[in-house]
Amino acid sequence: MGENPTPDQIRAFNDEMLAEADNFLRERGIVSIGERRASLVKALDGEQKGRMDKLQKEVFNNLEEEIVRLPPVGRLNELLQLNGKFDPSAFPEGTDFQMVRPAFHTRFQHSELLAELAKVAAIKLGLSEKEIITMACAGWLHDIGHSAFSHSGEIVVLETEKDDHEKRTIDLLKKPEIQDFLRKFKVDIQDVIDIVNEEGPLGTLQSVFDTLSYIVVDSEMFEKKLYPDSGAKLIGVLGSISPDGQIVLQDVEPWQQLIETRAKMMKEYYYHPVSARSSGALEQLLRLAIKGGYLTVDELKNSGDDRIRLRIQSLVREDRGAALLSGRQELAPYLSDYVDLFDVSLGFYDQRKWQQLKFSSKSELDNFLMTLEKEVSEKAIKVSPYDFTKKKITVTRKQQDGNLEEVKLKSKNTELDEDNTKFTLYIPQ
Repeated sequence: MGENPTPDQIRAFNDEMLAEADNFLRERGIVSIGERRASLVKALDGEQKGRMDKLQKEVFNNLEEEIVRLPPVGRLNELLQLNGKFDPSAFPEGTDFQMVRPAFHTRFQHSELLAELAKVAAIKLGLSEKEIITMACAGWLHDIGHSAFSHSGEIVVLETEKDDHEKRTIDLLKKPEIQDFLRKFKVDIQDVIDIVNEEGPLGTLQSVFDTLSYIVVDSEMFEKKLYPDSGAKLIGVLGSISPDGQIVLQDVEPWQQLIETRAKMMKEYYYHPVSARSSGALEQLLRLAIKGGYLTVDELKNSGDDRIRLRIQSLVREDRGAALLSGRQELAPYLSDYVDLFDVSLGFYDQRKWQQLKFSSKSELDNFLMTLEKEVSEKAIKVSPYDFTKKKITVTRKQQDGNLEEVKLKSKNTELDEDNTKFTLYIPQ
């Protein structure tokens, strides 16, 4: 597309991207949304299935056809789900979550599944037609404000701007094209915003099924389908929404297990030292590219992963193809002294070239960085700790006597270690 594509050009481009994505998934045997829907409706009874079929025919077939043509939703096809990483050799060995094939899936697949989960869950709970449609729209739209490279891109953006991806999502929801779409389907934009902000019982559902969705699609990349039913069991235990706005479950165990699975994946994959180190190297390369004027924060917020990765690659190496595909005209590498950093961002780590240090606090880390020469500190990789056990979900359990009991769900089986509680710094030897 050119500098200022027309709406028709954008729609045509998005249709082409969708067709390519569908073919790519089909060729690799990845579950289609139709197959997922067939699994999820098993959580519904006969009357609920009838309601689902009716809404799918009367509302959702048209809604889904139109929502994927919204440019911000189409852009989700350009954002890889696993932080932009794509090489199986970049991922940790000796865990349950070792990557065995390229992680090509995107935030589009994640959002598509979240919308489906939300829709079926809302029907299971007996919500109104408006609430069901609103839940599905929020699922599709919740990530449209994400920067490239997932949370790595977000970290770099937040170093210069205050608005996080949730705030950018809400700003995009207020754009005329999205407001027109929501108005057509009689959806109140504030209701979508509340769900995206995970407020109220519908926001709690969004939070839970957002987690479930990324675990489902991510675990497929490990050829370890943790939820072969796509999450039907978690929907199946939904009971109702209590008068005080709590989600009532017939059985809390499937939801507790989701929390445990999330914590295990966080420790063994998402925040494993290998993944965290790769992300830290990418973040530093993004900072250097912005500092050199070869990348802007706006591009990081609005472009796709591949375009920016090619930009970085052309800055590190004399790569004419990467330069042209990323929109650069000049070929002289700007970051040629940072090839080791680039390799680490792809997962190729030679421990002979790096010294690893641990710090108890950010101030301790920052003070140490100030003692380094500029050319050394610019090549350093910083990794911050993350407490992935803090996520909690409050629900209500229906007891055998019919009484309701409030239950707070959190991980009990995964413990933090030094990698998760201390700041890590890698500096070139």
